[in-house]
This record gives sequence, C-alpha cells and structure tokens, in this order.
Amino acid sequence: MAGDAEAESAGGKKPAVKTFGCTSCGAPVSVKAVGQTVAVGCPSCGAVIDVTDDNYRIISEAQKKILFFPAIPLGRRGTLHGEKWEVIGFMVRTDGTGVYSWREYLLWNPFKGFRWLTEYNGHWNYIITTRKNPRAKKDSAFYLGRTYKLYNRGEAKAIFVLGEFYWRVAVGETVQVEDYINPPEMLSREVSAQEEIWSIGEYIEAGAIYAAFKPDAPLPTMIGVAPNQPNPEASAALMSWRNAWIFFGIIFLIQIATLVISSHSLAYHKGFMLMGDKPVDKFVTPSFAVKGWPSNLEFTLESPVDNSWIDLDIDLVNDGTGEVREFSHGVEYYHGRDSDGPWSEGGQKKDALLSDTPDGTYHINLDSTVATPPAQKTGAPQQPRVRYFELTVRRGVVSWSAFVLALLAIFAYLVFKSMKQGSFEAKRWEESDFSPYKPTD
Repeated sequence: MAGDAEAESAGGKKPAVKTFGCTSCGAPVSVKAVGQTVAVGCPSCGAVIDVTDDNYRIISEAQKKILFFPAIPLGRRGTLHGEKWEVIGFMVRTDGTGVYSWREYLLWNPFKGFRWLTEYNGHWNYIITTRKNPRAKKDSAFYLGRTYKLYNRGEAKAIFVLGEFYWRVAVGETVQVEDYINPPEMLSREVSAQEEIWSIGEYIEAGAIYAAFKPDAPLPTMIGVAPNQPNPEASAALMSWRNAWIFFGIIFLIQIATLVISSHSLAYHKGFMLMGDKPVDKFVTPSFAVKGWPSNLEFTLESPVDNSWIDLDIDLVNDGTGEVREFSHGVEYYHGRDSDGPWSEGGQKKDALLSDTPDGTYHINLDSTVATPPAQKTGAPQQPRVRYFELTVRRGVVSWSAFVLALLAIFAYLVFKSMKQGSFEAKRWEESDFSPYKPTD
C-alpha cells in the first residue's frame, strides 16, 4: 500500500465532493478526497482513472465484470479509535505466487487524512503510515523501542481496484513487501521503483469492525491465526504464574505451620524376633497411649530382609471404644547381578500412615508372614530361620506427600498452560518462511 496523507482543510470546512462521468463506461464517478485522490476505480466497470488528468485518462482498462465485492461497502461510515471514517477505496492483492490474497480498505476523514483496514482470512488490521522509517537489520525491525520479527518477504500484486486512492494505482501493480510482527502490531515495508513506505498496523477484532461500520452482510469467517493476532493464552499464562506463586506460598506456609505444631511424639516401639519354621506368627502388643488432638499415626516397619520379604496384617484396636482399624504393611528387598551389572529393588524400611486417629489407649494385633527360605542342599546342616522386625508408632508426623503432590499439580498446570501458549504461537507461524518452529536447512 502507498503512503498516508493528512488532510488540510482551510477553516475546518469539509472538502466538496467531485463527480464526473467514467471515460470508459460513462457511469458517474465520485471523488471524496478532492485534491488528494489521484486515481479512482469506477464502481460500474472497474476502470481505474487518473483524476489529476484533465481528460480523466484511464490507467487500467475496464474489467468485464466486478469479480470482488467489499465486505464493507464503499461510502459506508463508521467510528474507529474515536474518529469517524468513510470507506472510499477497496483493493485486492495477492502474493507473488497468487496463492494468498487479502483485501485492503482505504478510510478517509477530511480532517485526519487516510487510514487503512486490511483483512486476511477474517482477521483485520488498522493501519497508518509511520512518521519515520523504522530500522531493519537481518530478520528484525526496530521502531519506537520495540523489536519486530520478520514474518514475510515477497511481492504484493494488485489484482482488483475499486474506489479512489491517493496514488496512481493500477491493476497489475507490483511492489516488494516485508512484514515484521510484534503482536498485536505489524510493521510493513513496501518498496517500489519510486519510493519506500513503512506502515504500522494493529490487530483489531472483527466484532469491532462490524460494530463500527455495520456492513450489510456478515464479515468473512476467521480462519486460523493471524500473524499479529494477540495470543489469548499469553495473559492466561501470566495469570497462571501469578496464581501458582500465590498457591505455592499458601501451601508452603501451611507446611511450615504443620511442621511447627506437629508433635512427632513416640507412641510405641518394639522389636520382634522369632527363630523357627512357622511362616506365620501372631503377636499382641501391650496397650499404649495416643495423646493430643486428632492427628495421624505413622507406622514404621524395619527388618533386615535380604532377597526376602515380610508382611504384617495390623489391627489397631481402641481399648476404650473397641473400634478396629485394619491395614497391611510390609517390606521387601531384593538384589543381585546380571549382564547389566548389579541391581536392587525395594528396601528394608517402610512407613504407613493412618490419618485422623483420635487420642486414647490402643493395642495392636499383628499377623506376621515371612518368605519361605530356599531349600538347602541335601545333607547340609539345617540352618534356623531368623525373623526380626521393629515396629515404631509415632503421633503427629508431618506428611510431605501432600506438599509434593501439590507442587507437582502446580508444575503440571503451568506446563499445560505453556503448551497451549506454544501451540498458538506455532499456528501463528505456519504460513511464514521464517518460522522459529520450523527446522532450518
């Protein structure tokens, strides 16, 4: 697109409208931006006429029929960014391959000059020419303290023109273009044999365009992600990080408070040993007191098992109420060596936790089961089987599992939000030859 022009109106009076007959088909042609419009496309036949020529010379021959219709009709007025604008020009352009096409609308305000609206795949940009040229270097451009990444480089060819323009536009006119993005903004450079023009565009929602100009038909449907469309997941991800820090602070304070107030007091401890051949033995512990406000009980089982295991069926009996809480607990430890070297699994110590255990007097019924020892060689002296384990019960033990699970949940949530944000960015760059998401040769 060519450069911008600011209107100058003496005494604040709106310039008069100029009307003449099309030199191709004779239909009436109106010029709104008198004195600034250079070319106008006839709304009847599509011929592009030079209005600065006394004979209204035709720049581009008349098209047999109108092939493209603007979504916002020419002459329609609307308010954008607090200013009233009238649509006076419409152009369709394609890239050098002819695969991609987009539409450009020239807006006119007699006191503010010209602005542009562009539409591609249902996405819109509000565009103004820059006052000074940005600085471009390799794959970046720099303007007013912001850095823009190169998105597109190629040709732009005008294939349809309707309405008036402030330069001698013609069907078939080709310029070299570069687009740089820093959402929601896009810097564009157009280079022709005569001039170099920079403009800056801002992404604008289709709903705002519809509300401003109230077109007669629905606007084009949005497809995909626009080059400078704001990433809706970016603000959500930022909010997620803020919430994550708040949540982390809360659970951290809760964990610290739990550490402070937890008693971690010893309620019961005893070692059990049995030498014999019975695989199952029963034990009944003496009664012991569990004091303090309702809290957890931690049962720690330790046994020097070696390539073996031991299981306990535990009944915790409340002497005062007769209530029984049943659970199983055990340890196993195996080790050896194979072609990959030494290996081991399990361990000789393990904890189990019972939550919300009220205070009172308790005893424990134990059913212990151990692994059957391997058969000994014939004639070898029989070795006694030794079973030994220690059972320790503590009151008010701090559990780190909930804290760790909460941290993992926070981390998983942040990863999920980051993936959604990254997915949007990847879609943004799908049509670019300069995508950071594509492998480079």
